[in-house]
Amino acid sequence: MIARPGLHCERTRMLNNNRIRWVGRRLVDLVVVVLFVAGVAKLADVPTFARALLTWKYIPRDVVMLLAYGVSLAELGIGLLWFLQIGRRVAVLGAATLLIVFTATYLYHTRDPGPPPDCGCLGRIIRYEAQQAAIGGLVVRNGSLLVGLLAGAFASGVFHLPNAAPGQRERFSKPVVRTPPSGQRGFTLLETIVVIALITLLVSLLMPSLQGVRARGREVRTLSNLRSHATNMAAYTGDWQDTFLFMTDPDLETTRAVVNGRDYDMSYWAPTIVWPLGLLEAYYDANMVHPSLIEETKDVAQEWGMWAYTYSASFLARPEFWNPETREGAHQLAPTRLPEVRYPGSKGVIVPSADYVPQDFDTRLMGRARWRVGFVDGSARAVAQNDLLPGYRTGEAPYGSGSTSIGFPITHTIDGVRGRDVK
Repeated sequence: MIARPGLHCERTRMLNNNRIRWVGRRLVDLVVVVLFVAGVAKLADVPTFARALLTWKYIPRDVVMLLAYGVSLAELGIGLLWFLQIGRRVAVLGAATLLIVFTATYLYHTRDPGPPPDCGCLGRIIRYEAQQAAIGGLVVRNGSLLVGLLAGAFASGVFHLPNAAPGQRERFSKPVVRTPPSGQRGFTLLETIVVIALITLLVSLLMPSLQGVRARGREVRTLSNLRSHATNMAAYTGDWQDTFLFMTDPDLETTRAVVNGRDYDMSYWAPTIVWPLGLLEAYYDANMVHPSLIEETKDVAQEWGMWAYTYSASFLARPEFWNPETREGAHQLAPTRLPEVRYPGSKGVIVPSADYVPQDFDTRLMGRARWRVGFVDGSARAVAQNDLLPGYRTGEAPYGSGSTSIGFPITHTIDGVRGRDVK
């Protein structure tokens, strides 16, 4: 029997259309999976997502938590609608709307940033640099997701092509109808509701585990950063004749430093929070928002104009200054040197700022079970609260500009660089 040319062409066209539909569905699958996983991750740690939204000055503070839960649930809902095939057009439209609104809001938030702040106020400069560094990547990422989503939706037949002729549109978008074998049937409404309920239950059961995984991941990243910073501190002392970082003059109310072409006025104790200014050019590629200095989430510490890590104040004064029996006054505010350290594996040099700045601007010290510490010898580890030694009770006060009257473990070590922070 001779095959008819028209029938062969029709079959070839159908096969090509099926391939295009398959590729289109996979594209949409990919975008929806990204949104679904993002929704699960946000629900696993809603407070962190809410704090990130707080940095957007155009979002009212009163609706931040509602918005955080709303976005997370919307991303989950989009995934369920798509993969359960109960509203694929709604899922695609919802995903596209979410991507467009999020990107537009971010662009509006960062529109016309103007020249970099010249006030020397670190908080504004860090936020400015972080926004400029993030905006390009965010627009490219969301734009790619949006293009892939819409291209996949049209290719898979979720939406009809606007310029196709009626016959072409039907052949392109209408899937091949196959009669299911006897005994097979589609999802009923009740079955769909049951599946959604089961998925919701599964997500709720997995949430504590996901939160634990995220917390462990953050701790691993933090310890890695602490190790890197402690190593850079050690390299600095090697480059400066065994002298620890020392940037300010105790005889002046403020010391001016010029970094990356900008002026910064610092009080005497300011290097505890702006210490990267002394190391940026040599050890951090002159990058104000170096990944190891800025955590992925915006915490309270950064809102206060701090980097994510704090330098121990005990390195900015002589060891005698940190002992109540030998403290005399401002003349003891002077550099310290590596040979003076007696316990390099037990003397902390750098800690996460968030451990010392409680959430919600609570001025009390956070009650932590474990403290993350980078040590003089370049190591880093989490230390149990019971294994820490207390700091000098009254901090640096009243000596030196910018002093504090509360003493903390690690940053205000008894006997300074000669002392130890871990039992």
